[in-house]
Amino acid sequence: MHAGTGCRRPVWTTSTRAARWERIHQAADYIAAREDCAVAQGLAWLQEVSARDSLSLLDVADTVLQPSRAHHADEPEGSSRERARGSAA
Repeated sequence: MHAGTGCRRPVWTTSTRAARWERIHQAADYIAAREDCAVAQGLAWLQEVSARDSLSLLDVADTVLQPSRAHHADEPEGSSRERARGSAA
């Protein structure tokens, strides 16, 4: 993966179905490692953001995997588990 010059979206070298699911799982793994939670919880976070923002799961995963995420407001900041609990209440 690499970002195009001046582009905020990642440019992928392949877009097969398997490659798309691989990116979703990579994003869930990243969130799980960052938040010290199970991968299933990372995937649940991706799904929650996807539904909340009316974006595809792949779009949310791609944003998490984007090399330059400084512009992204939905990046987990250590309290995503608390946010998820608050939204479920």
